[in-house]
Parts: sequence; structure tokens; C-alpha cells
Amino acid sequence: MAVIDQDAAVGKDEWEAAWAREQSGYRNLTAKMRELGTALANESRLRGELDDVNRKLQVLEKSGNQAILQAYQRTRNQARYLELWGKDAEGLPEKLLDFARQVGLPDFDPGQFDPTQDSDVLAAAGKIAEGVKDLGNKLEALAGEAKSVVNSWKVFQRDSAWSRRVAKAQQDYQALVQQLQTQGVQDPSEFGARLQQRQTLEQQLKELDGKKQELATLEKQREEILKRVSGLRRNLTNRRQEFLRSVFEHCLGT
Repeated sequence: MAVIDQDAAVGKDEWEAAWAREQSGYRNLTAKMRELGTALANESRLRGELDDVNRKLQVLEKSGNQAILQAYQRTRNQARYLELWGKDAEGLPEKLLDFARQVGLPDFDPGQFDPTQDSDVLAAAGKIAEGVKDLGNKLEALAGEAKSVVNSWKVFQRDSAWSRRVAKAQQDYQALVQQLQTQGVQDPSEFGARLQQRQTLEQQLKELDGKKQELATLEKQREEILKRVSGLRRNLTNRRQEFLRSVFEHCLGT
């Protein structure tokens, strides 16, 4: 076999390089699939937890207060989102001021130049110095505008019709909690946590659906690799057989 594989027509070295590539790809895919499989193993547990949370929330939904809960959850999520969305804007004025402080040129020494012969240099240097100073002033002005924008956003969050809707949703929710306490609900204070838990579980299950699709894609890729591996093996066998056939024909012909 070693003699056969040494023949250039068989191309064993080239074949082994292709074989190694396919093996490496197969191992990488298999590792990713094991990782996805480990994550997907939690699906049944997460669905069980979601069913349990939904059962605990049924008492609220059946009581006709679903609209209050939805408004509470929606406005709470909105408030959290807006807080994160506008967080970077709060530091923008200071960033602009820091940048403005860095904009400048070293002190210019006119003593290095002759006032008459180098008047063009002195004029140009003065012009660029004024230009850079003007840039710094504009940046400071922009920092002031940025501060005004940030303040207006904070005022909106505090005094707008939206902020009043958030406050009303909170008040309605608290009133609902007190009402349910009078109806014998054991732990109404955990409703908010249950709502958040449901949202988290639904998001985790949504991510698992994505992992399922990814796993299906990797499975197809693995099948393709196996087909290529099988093809490589058949190709090597065919080359070896062709080599032997040519040798036998040559010997018989001789």
C-alpha cells in the first residue's frame, strides 16, 4: 500500500491534506453542536418554569385586571429602556469639554522670525492660532448645547404626559395589589417579579429557538462533511485501483 500511495497519480499527500481539513471541520462542528445541545437541554425546565409562572399570574388575568398589569409592565419596560437609551447622552457635555480643553497649540515664539522678512509666517501663524482657538470656543459652545439637550430630556422624563402615564400605571398597580391582598392573595408583592420572570423566560426560550435553527444548520453542514469524507475515501480507493490496473496491464503487455 505504501508503494501504491507513493505514486503521483494516486496523490496521497494531496488527499491527506483534504482529509485533515475535513476532519478539523467535523471536530469543530461537533464541538459547537455539543455546546448547543447542552443549552437546549434546559428547554423543558424553562418551559416548566414558564408554565408555573403563567399559572401564578392567572388569578390576576381572570380578575379582569389584565389591562392594569399590561400597562404597568409596558411602562416599566419603557422606563428601563429610555434610561439605558439616554445614558450615554448624560456624559456628552463633559466629553465635549474635555475635548475642547485638548484643542490648542503651543505658545508661538515670534522671536524666531524677522518681523519684516517673515511677516507672512507671523501672519499665517496668528491666523491658525486664532482658528484653533475659535474651534475650542465652538466646542465649548457645543458642550453647552449638549447640556441643554440633556436637561430637556430629563425634564421630559420628569414632567411629560408619558411620565404621568408611568406614574398612573404604577398607582393603578399598587391599588390592584392592595385589592388582591383583601381577597386573600398570599404574596401580592411578588407579582412584579413574576411578570419580570415571565419576560425573562420568554426571552430565554426565544434564544433557544434560535439555537435550534443554528443546530439544524450545523447538522446539515456535518452531513455535507460526511458526504465529502465518503467521497474522498471512494476517490482514494478508485485511484489506487486505477494504479494497480495500469500496473497489471503493463505487466501483462510486457
